[in-house]
Amino acid sequence: MAPLADQIRPGEVISSDLMKYILTKLDELEQKLGSVVPGTGGIRIDSFEPIGPLAVGENLLIKGSGFSTPVGLNKVVLTPLPPGVITVPVEIPMPNFFSFESSATSIKFQVPVMAGISSTGQNFLVSVTNAGGQKAERQYTLKAASNAPPTQIFGFDPSTEQAVGQKLKIIGANFDLPSRLNQVVLRPQGAGGVTTDVVIQEANFAKYAAESSLSQLVFELPTITGIPTGGQQFLVRVTSIAGGTVEQMYKLLPPLPVTGPPPEIVSILNTATQTAILIAGSDADINGKNFGAAPVDNIVTFIVTQGTTTFPYSVTVKSVSGTGDNMKLTITVPTITQLPPVGGGSLLIPVSLKVGNHPEVSKQVAVRR
Repeated sequence: MAPLADQIRPGEVISSDLMKYILTKLDELEQKLGSVVPGTGGIRIDSFEPIGPLAVGENLLIKGSGFSTPVGLNKVVLTPLPPGVITVPVEIPMPNFFSFESSATSIKFQVPVMAGISSTGQNFLVSVTNAGGQKAERQYTLKAASNAPPTQIFGFDPSTEQAVGQKLKIIGANFDLPSRLNQVVLRPQGAGGVTTDVVIQEANFAKYAAESSLSQLVFELPTITGIPTGGQQFLVRVTSIAGGTVEQMYKLLPPLPVTGPPPEIVSILNTATQTAILIAGSDADINGKNFGAAPVDNIVTFIVTQGTTTFPYSVTVKSVSGTGDNMKLTITVPTITQLPPVGGGSLLIPVSLKVGNHPEVSKQVAVRR
């Protein structure tokens, strides 16, 4: 018997078997075209595991093709569909991805905890945009987590006080990710100082987003005017989406004085080779002028930008040497997810330095795996 494709005759009625055959072949062709050059020729979402609905806070696997590798090159966004309490799209933050369980055909991540979703669930449009700008999306249902644990504050870093305009870390449990989903309010106490509540803005969270997690919130304190010379107590109130509100007292100090000349970065070199190519995970030297005398006085951040998204990587200064116009900071280059794979070249990344209350200074440097 001739193949079904050879049985087509002009003017004849197409049988159900032949129609099924045609549709099957069209589907096969679509899948082949979508996977010829993953990430360039097409991107698609085929399915989810589990099928759903999935409780927020649990892990979701997206299966498809055309995803970029490493997984950090993809942008995954959960856009809520009405009706529902959640109305603002949520982008999956870098710490939520499972790098070693993701590939060009699968992306695995932990769904951020979002409150207000019912036990029966709310529909979301899950979109994946790869490094080439191709986008695929598919509907999925998320539901409320059962017995969500309360948000807690255990302490702060620095532990007792910090100057406004500097970095503050809240140590606790059951915060939301990304960190901007938490509402942090600084409520002034006593008389003779600040009298108005201060809300931490998204830009303050963004600067140290890579350091935040479910157990710590890291952000830059805004420059609050009116704090007395000796400082002022503030009630730090954190409200997470699922875990409710918790608060604890903390002392804020006035801005650090601007003393001496501003810092300047002259060069950033690989410690071992003294070349301008840095290796992730290896040491590097920042050479320049007017750095802080102690390692903690120098705030160093590698700032990776992809499209409209910024991924800051803060590093700890290991040592400071020299004085005045001839100083050196030794750091360890962070393991940056967005770097090309080994052998895939380097990425030009701005490195910022903040000393005291001086404006930030920065210099670009090439970084590779």
